[in-house]
Amino acid sequence: MAFTDKDICNLALSKLGQYPLITSLDNVDKNSVLCKQMYGPARDAVLRTHPFNCAVKKADLGSANVPPVECYFDDAVYNQGTYALRVIVKAAASVANFLRHSYSSDLDISGLDSIKIDLRSTFVGTTAVHFKFHSKLSGDWTSQTETISVENTWETKTFDISSIAQNLREDVDRLEITFEDKASDYMVYIDNMFATSGVAGDEVELDYMEYSSNASAQSAYVSEFSLLLFGWSYMFDLPSSPYCLRVLQVNEAKSKYRLEKRKILTNTATVQLEFVEQVADPTDFDAMLYDLIAIRLAGALAISITASTTKAGALLKLYDYFLGDTRRVDANEQTPKELDDDGSWINSRK
Repeated sequence: MAFTDKDICNLALSKLGQYPLITSLDNVDKNSVLCKQMYGPARDAVLRTHPFNCAVKKADLGSANVPPVECYFDDAVYNQGTYALRVIVKAAASVANFLRHSYSSDLDISGLDSIKIDLRSTFVGTTAVHFKFHSKLSGDWTSQTETISVENTWETKTFDISSIAQNLREDVDRLEITFEDKASDYMVYIDNMFATSGVAGDEVELDYMEYSSNASAQSAYVSEFSLLLFGWSYMFDLPSSPYCLRVLQVNEAKSKYRLEKRKILTNTATVQLEFVEQVADPTDFDAMLYDLIAIRLAGALAISITASTTKAGALLKLYDYFLGDTRRVDANEQTPKELDDDGSWINSRK
């Protein structure tokens, strides 16, 4: 018999002694609503506990993510001094297009009422650049979006900060700049950023962008991409179709990796991934999974439906028992893995 989501939910309800059973997960009665809400999480939680044969998938993840933004110093296109910050914004970026700058000493701009920034873009059309200043004391951000309206032309932007609370301007410790997504790569130049009261000479430098090398510019302005990599060479997206619930192995050689924000960080340029997928169609389940998911779901439903913590506890114990049994059966349906000739256990005996 091929079970459906509704059948598994009814199996869970029957374990709680709930009759009549539901006729549809889309009904508005209490049991139908609870089942619809809790079934998916219960199913996924069970699938994550073990690489069940019916849920193991392999995929070639293709090319690694490209950095969404790259920054450089520029001594040919600038508006003051001898340099500007040149930012390349990639159209194919898969993570946030922002740069973060941390100040070595907190800035106090509480006595000033505006911020001026010189901007320039190679994009034909308007380009939005979003600035965020972080207050160390309050933990709040002050945000402002500026629009570059003419390509390849320097524009001085001014935004009023006089209405921002005093404490938010006393200890600025971080700056983030986010760039608009476009259909093609483009460049943004940033120069001469300072806070002022409008009186000549009364200003605080936010960043004059006087970086004389790419290394110094990239050290000062860090992207989310580099923050995520943090010592790793490549970053790949976890599969979303089918959805990856759990990573089992990166490459047959079992390459080292780390997971962050549904990204795989690794030092290998290519990734063949073995993973547990989110199996949504119950007809693909192993026969023993039907009952296992139903028990897990019944345990989750127990308190909401029966108000019995005792019943919930008993079902969780039953779940643990059947989980071990299901794992053993599933694991035996493949050729047993052989130990290496000189495995660690043998070596330890030498």
